[in-house]
Amino acid sequence: MCSILWFLLPAVGAFLGYLLGTSGAPDTTQFVKEARKQDKAYAALQAQYSELEGNYTTAMADTRTIEVPVEVIKEVPVEVIKEVEVIKEVPVEVIKEVEVIKEVPVETIVEKEVIKEVIKEVEVIKEVTIPQEVEVIKE
Repeated sequence: MCSILWFLLPAVGAFLGYLLGTSGAPDTTQFVKEARKQDKAYAALQAQYSELEGNYTTAMADTRTIEVPVEVIKEVPVEVIKEVEVIKEVPVEVIKEVEVIKEVPVETIVEKEVIKEVIKEVEVIKEVTIPQEVEVIKE
């Protein structure tokens, strides 16, 4: 029983809404006026379109009949002149002799054998500490 109410309530609500909506005749005068305005505007646009289309066809017919005189361009021979201009001549001297100004003696490294005696055993007799001075900086 309870589940039937869930289906019955929306159906009753829809039926009541339908009855309330169709109770009076709708006012369509505003809609009719707007439709007439749009019909008049559409007719004016169609007339303007047909006029423009006629102008276009006459213009295209005129362009097909127009003849433009064509000028013949003569070929002119062109000569290419290749010249190189010398801007400035610079004399070049080649030095073949070298003058010795000062002779510097060069040291040669000679390897010599140095023989050192290596002490193998060291006997500690007394250890002595060497005092070192340390500076303390106070900030």
